[in-house]
Amino acid sequence: MKRSIFLERFMTGCSTVAFLAAYTAFFCGLVGNAVAANGTPYYLDVNGATPGFGDPVNTTYAHTGNNWTTNSAGTDTTTNAPLSAQYTFGYPGTAGISNSVFSFTVNDHMKGVVVSVPCTATWSGGGYCWNGDTVWSVVKDATLNITGSNMNYNNTRPVLMGEGTINVNGTSFGRNVPDSLWFVQNMTNGVVNLTSACTDSALTTR
Repeated sequence: MKRSIFLERFMTGCSTVAFLAAYTAFFCGLVGNAVAANGTPYYLDVNGATPGFGDPVNTTYAHTGNNWTTNSAGTDTTTNAPLSAQYTFGYPGTAGISNSVFSFTVNDHMKGVVVSVPCTATWSGGGYCWNGDTVWSVVKDATLNITGSNMNYNNTRPVLMGEGTINVNGTSFGRNVPDSLWFVQNMTNGVVNLTSACTDSALTTR
């Protein structure tokens, strides 16, 4: 059965222990919800300047909507998220987001995804990864569903981290990830369910 070169590369990368160890050392510097390789954290905040983030329920939020803040306490006026933002959901000790179920869309540049509290976040739509490697981190008891069909990884290497679950069911997961780069699964006690990957007909399969 044929499989995409990306899919084979992903599986090979997952078994490369030395490679993962190097990336663990590089990316594990977390300050709050900021990851060294990522952009500025923008937190989903659905209740404006009221303390906390509010509780989104079965709603989809766009990166262009005024539902984002850089304040981890959720007390600032919300705005839209700029290019190169790290999309961040929840902050330990701040009320809101926890145990919520919601979706978000990013149809422009982005630089990392961090799910910091138990919840279920579905990334729909597209997205264009900013230049440079990024971390997608999901904590224990949280789930990140990736369903986008127009993503472009722009020659970057996303590193998957955390003890939660990442479900991939999108037809462009891995588009423009070159042979010299692998997605890295470094999720100790976490799970990645890769049910589909890039189906771009321009890519070689074997």
